[in-house]
Amino acid sequence: MKIRNFLIVGFISALTAGCGDRNEETMSAEFRTLDLCLDGLKRSSKQSLKIITDKPGRVSGKLSNGLQFGCTKESSGTKGVYYEGFYIVKKK
Repeated sequence: MKIRNFLIVGFISALTAGCGDRNEETMSAEFRTLDLCLDGLKRSSKQSLKIITDKPGRVSGKLSNGLQFGCTKESSGTKGVYYEGFYIVKKK
């Protein structure tokens, strides 16, 4: 039974591995606060933000062009607490 489940998961993973849009690129940066993260993504992408998920450690949603963005709270021994922000852009 375990081997069968392993093979099914492996097969599904192999099928979905190539499903990403190769015409998209992820832009990312680190910010000191959540407000700076959201403002930075808005200015850099030149799009308005539609927030869908609003949780203490993660805010995410869609840009006005329909592509995704997000800010996630991270912490590191050397960097301390910071927010990692990203948004998706279409390659030209």
